[in-house]
Amino acid sequence: MNIRIKYLLAAMVLCLGTGAAAQTFPSLLIGADAFGFSNGAASVSRTEGGFAIDQNVAGMSLNDNILDATVAFGLWQPAYSGDKLISAGIRCKVYKGLSLGMSFKDRLQNPYQITTSTGSASKDGSYTPKEYNLALGASYAFLPGLSAGVSFRCLRSALAPEIASTAFGVDLAFAFSRTFGRHDLGAGLSVNNLGTKLKYGENKYSQPSLVKLGASYHYILDEKSSHVGLSAEFDALFKGGIMAGVGAEYSFRDMLFVRAGYHYGNRSKAVPSYASAGLGVKFYGISLNASYIFASEVLSNSFGISLGYSF
Repeated sequence: MNIRIKYLLAAMVLCLGTGAAAQTFPSLLIGADAFGFSNGAASVSRTEGGFAIDQNVAGMSLNDNILDATVAFGLWQPAYSGDKLISAGIRCKVYKGLSLGMSFKDRLQNPYQITTSTGSASKDGSYTPKEYNLALGASYAFLPGLSAGVSFRCLRSALAPEIASTAFGVDLAFAFSRTFGRHDLGAGLSVNNLGTKLKYGENKYSQPSLVKLGASYHYILDEKSSHVGLSAEFDALFKGGIMAGVGAEYSFRDMLFVRAGYHYGNRSKAVPSYASAGLGVKFYGISLNASYIFASEVLSNSFGISLGYSF
């Protein structure tokens, strides 16, 4: 296949794969676990779960658990492209206020037929574009309820046979979390996806760098940890465009959870707007969460499920 034809094909695949999020490399903007889907992606002030490194790396040190581990699966924009999201994350408290974390996310797109320079089917058959990233991070609580963190990420994108690129990025974050009687307060600030560009032939594509700012409030209803909570987040992308999210949660005895949220976005700039709902159950440290997205032309019927363990 002519090399220029191959690069043209790669560019077309990139555009098709990001139609619901005009920013390139949407796996850096899409949450990994079902909680993130169900609360409108208002997660920067959250400290729980194995994906804390992706929500806000600084929040890992404000979690009382020794270890959190989560695996997740999601189907993203099924009516548009049907991308599959396969993810895993872990955080561990290693010494007093010091925590370490790691996450892996794999975005699998639909296969396409490889063609020759004349437009006929190639003997190579079909190809499935892939985009995955691996993040490693650390956080430290330098004051009671206040922590800072940094994570390093490797992003790999393969658009076509022999057409792939690798980039590296950094997240910097701060987090706050304190309990006053029955009132739990949280806040987070994170600067994400600062790093190198991915290059395909003569074309270079920047990572979707952005600033995330959010807060949360939970009111503890009784001594058995039933609570109601609200969270909100505002995101500003460096190259223009904003996103925002609000989420609500009701927990019965820290065992059963009902969640709902709304995410505001822009189809031409970032992740489109959608409404979401979710359910969760937790027992003896094992948690199972499910989420569903609706009220969106592009993202309706997307869903996520996640299984976690904490102690």
